[in-house]
Amino acid sequence: MLDTPRRLWAAAATCIAAFVILLAVVYTTDRGAAADERALEGFGELQRPRLAEIADAIAHAADPVPFALLSAVVVAIAFLRGRPLLGLAVGGLLLGANVTTQILKPVLANPRGTFGEYGVATEAFPSGHATAAMSLALAAIVVAPARLRPLVGFIAAGFALAVGFAIVSLDWHFPSDVAGGYLVAAGWCFAVLGVTRSARDEEPLAWWIAGAAMLVPLVVAGWLALERLPRLTGYAEGHTTFAVVAAATAALVAVLVGAVLAVPGRR
Repeated sequence: MLDTPRRLWAAAATCIAAFVILLAVVYTTDRGAAADERALEGFGELQRPRLAEIADAIAHAADPVPFALLSAVVVAIAFLRGRPLLGLAVGGLLLGANVTTQILKPVLANPRGTFGEYGVATEAFPSGHATAAMSLALAAIVVAPARLRPLVGFIAAGFALAVGFAIVSLDWHFPSDVAGGYLVAAGWCFAVLGVTRSARDEEPLAWWIAGAAMLVPLVVAGWLALERLPRLTGYAEGHTTFAVVAAATAALVAVLVGAVLAVPGRR
């Protein structure tokens, strides 16, 4: 339960450690680099003209201008709820996470072997779009009233995951770039919450609601995939790395969003 500053700081440290491990795996090991490449190929083979248009629209939702507008809305909600300090905190989260990613990009620039053939820039890790999407998602959860937090968490997780999958399918980024961006945003979120945390309790019902909310994406995804299950299964069998990486990315989003949902907050 992330209910104390110490535990929130520990969560932030865990995100940093996971980021470093991910970086080491895809930058310094042949197997990690190859898995990243095969997963990218799998996403690319799913692409169709109509899907490409949809993916492009989703990806551009995390461009600088939409990001700035959505960030302003999230911060404004905190102020309208009479929580100016919370508004400043999420503003720090949104700014800090995305500035961090932009600083890390040139520092960690690396062509990563044959990856250049896919058009992915050398300054791709971590992904700026993934950082923007996840930081917006987590900020929205933080400013939402307790009764709406599970619903906001569900929508936010879908948004972050959709942007992540879109930019990979468009060959803008490798899956590892997306995961790196998610971890930067989550690390900043936990750090900011650790700084602003005060001792307060939440009704036990909120914990059950938050836990149940994390099951919703699985139920919805299962229902939508039911009719196409044979086709999806066949594709996954021929693209095992893609399937594993896609599932791992979705699981990472669920864990990070679920962890923030589990932080007690005022109504």
